[in-house]
Amino acid sequence: MSVAEILALTNELATAIPTVESVDVQPAGFAFLPDSDSSALGGCAETLHRRERAMELARFAALYSDVVYIPNYFSRYPTEAPSLDNQSELFLRERLVGDITIALDLKPCLTAKIMRFVQTRFHFCERCAADLAVDEKRVAIERAVRNAVARYSRRSHGTATIYDGFYMLKVDGPREVFPHPWSTIHTGKLGKQTRGLHHQSRMPATVQQVESEVRRIIGQAAFDVELQTILSRLLGTTYLTGRSIDVGLLRAVSGEAQIDVTDKLARDLACELPFLVDAPLDALVSLRSSEAESFAVCRSAIRKAAATVVGSPAISRKDVHKIYRDGIEPELNRLDLIVKRARNSRLTSGLKDAVITSGLLLAGVYAGFLPSHISEILKVTGGLKMASDLVKAVTERFTIATQIKENEFYFLWKVRHRQRKERRRGPSALRPKRAI
Repeated sequence: MSVAEILALTNELATAIPTVESVDVQPAGFAFLPDSDSSALGGCAETLHRRERAMELARFAALYSDVVYIPNYFSRYPTEAPSLDNQSELFLRERLVGDITIALDLKPCLTAKIMRFVQTRFHFCERCAADLAVDEKRVAIERAVRNAVARYSRRSHGTATIYDGFYMLKVDGPREVFPHPWSTIHTGKLGKQTRGLHHQSRMPATVQQVESEVRRIIGQAAFDVELQTILSRLLGTTYLTGRSIDVGLLRAVSGEAQIDVTDKLARDLACELPFLVDAPLDALVSLRSSEAESFAVCRSAIRKAAATVVGSPAISRKDVHKIYRDGIEPELNRLDLIVKRARNSRLTSGLKDAVITSGLLLAGVYAGFLPSHISEILKVTGGLKMASDLVKAVTERFTIATQIKENEFYFLWKVRHRQRKERRRGPSALRPKRAI
């Protein structure tokens, strides 16, 4: 497939895929517009990492949101075929494979309209910029970027691997900036050169090189924050981010010392819940549909649990683990204990005996193989006891079921219960299906 044919396909897909052009304001505040890293448009371009981020966002959408709006992946391609070198063409092809794969991964959420594609071009004029105080906020963002670059550069390091005519810079540092070691290729010479591609030498990266990479990543995040917060205001949605560095940038945009990061914590929690990591997306969406009331109650409980650590000066994974460990996991374990005790109770085991014995008795009487006087005796003695045990056992079961369903984390408990059953069936039950 030529570049021209690829772009013809992407333009056709961009037009054919239903795209939301305007969004109704959601009074409950559960409509979100994510940062570009979470929606798999920005950040690391490796298809595997893009799919991981997109699935994290999808699990959050299924667990917490009314709707998450993501840009139409295929509307970002040029309309005409440009002149591309071999590496750029390879990147274009890999991007197309990734976009199609991710769209298929997200199909359960897209079909249920929990996630929806939204157009990326909206009316925005000088008056709009003035109303949103864009210039003033940009000054504050630039100041926040300078402070963040200085802070994170001191905690980052890197190496430069030299080849003939180019060098590879690999930088690593705090996970708030580098989700994994970051590699970039630069043309030109650096230090002492050696001949031959396989004859390479390494040297520590300079302070300026490391700072340049940190500035580039934080600068991209700052641009994303500025753009997405503006779009959120235009669409009437809440800006959702998975990047920790965005918190400081959002403070600069809002001009407030404290901002509400409850939804970010809920998003991080959806990524960290151990039983959600391999939960099939279609099963989550199906359970949410069948347990709509429990889903709404659970969402409110998650938001309340997340609000308990919002006052922290810096939000970290420890805060997310604290929410799960202190607020959610004990409730899930308590429901497990209730079910276990109910299964082991004398009345519950009596229920099985009563049902089986009563069934045999009725079958025998109707079939005529029990003498009539035996059936009369059983009706007066054992039959009454069995009926009493049956009523008690059924009443206990009903009470326990009601108690479990009324728990605010019942929806999460049911998700975990299903995942445990799937795991007992074997690894093949949890293996994700290939998208293409």
